[in-house]
Amino acid sequence: KVAVLIDARVREGILGPLHFQNAEGKIGFADGKLTIFPLHFDAGAGRCTGQVEVDRLPDGSSLLKISGHLENFDAAALQHELFKRRGLITGTLKGDFYLEGEPGSKFLKSSLGGFSLQIKDGVLRKFPFLSKVFSLLNVSQILTFNLPDMSQEGMPFNRLKGNFNLSKGILSTDDLFVDSNAMNLSLVGDADLAEQKLDLVLGVKPLRTVDKIVTRIPIAGWLLTGEEKALITAHFAIKGKSDDPEVTPIPITSVSEKVRGIFKRVLGLPGKVVTDVEELLQGGKK
Repeated sequence: KVAVLIDARVREGILGPLHFQNAEGKIGFADGKLTIFPLHFDAGAGRCTGQVEVDRLPDGSSLLKISGHLENFDAAALQHELFKRRGLITGTLKGDFYLEGEPGSKFLKSSLGGFSLQIKDGVLRKFPFLSKVFSLLNVSQILTFNLPDMSQEGMPFNRLKGNFNLSKGILSTDDLFVDSNAMNLSLVGDADLAEQKLDLVLGVKPLRTVDKIVTRIPIAGWLLTGEEKALITAHFAIKGKSDDPEVTPIPITSVSEKVRGIFKRVLGLPGKVVTDVEELLQGGKK
C-alpha cells in the first residue's frame, strides 16, 4: 500500500470547469482514493471552502465527489464557468453543495447531489418563460405596478433562495423563491439540464393591493388572501424547451395539494381559494 500526503498551494488554475486563484489544500492518496481536504480557494471576489474525492471503482471507472461552502460568489460568473453560456442570474451568491459523478464529459448525466443557495441584489436576465408570463399578466388596469421589461433589463430582485436536488442531469426544486419589489415568485418542478427541457409550475404574487376589481381578471387561477381579499396570485405551467417553453395559465384547482401547500408556505398565502370569478365580481355581500 502507498500513502501520500502533500501540502499544496496553487496561485491559479482550473478545477473542473471552474477557474480559481490562491488555492491551499492537503492532497492525500491512499487505498486508491485521491482526496483534497481541507481545500480553500478564491474565484474572483468569492471564497470557497471544500473537499474533493476521486475514488477508483471496481469496474475501472472513477467517481468524483465535490462538496463545500461558497461565500460572496459572482452568480453570473459562476454560471458562465459551469455552463459555458452567459449567466441568466446576477447577484452575490452564497451556498452549500454536494455533487458526485463520473469525471469528464459524462459527469452531468451521471451526477447526483444537491445544493442550497441564496443570491442577493441581482437581476433575472431574459428568461423566456418569464417574458411569456409577464405578457399574460396583462393586468395593469387592475394593479398599480409596472412589470419589468424582461427583453431589455430583466427583473431586479432583492433575494433569491432555494434548495435543489440533482439526479442524472435532472435538477429539481420545491421551494425556489424570488423576492422583488414588483412581485414574489415561487417555482416547483424539474429542469433537464442535458436536454434543456422544463417541467415547472410557477406561482406569482404581486405586492400591491387592489381596492376594487373593476373588470374580469383575464387569466384563471387567482388566489385572494387576507380579510380584504386584496392580494392576488396567479399560477402557470411551464413545459418544453428552456429557450422557448410553452407557458399556460392554470387554475389553482388544477395544482396538486402538495404544490398548493408549497406556494402557500413559500409565498405566505393563508387565504382561501376563489375558484369562481363571478363570486368575486358579484361578491362582497358575505
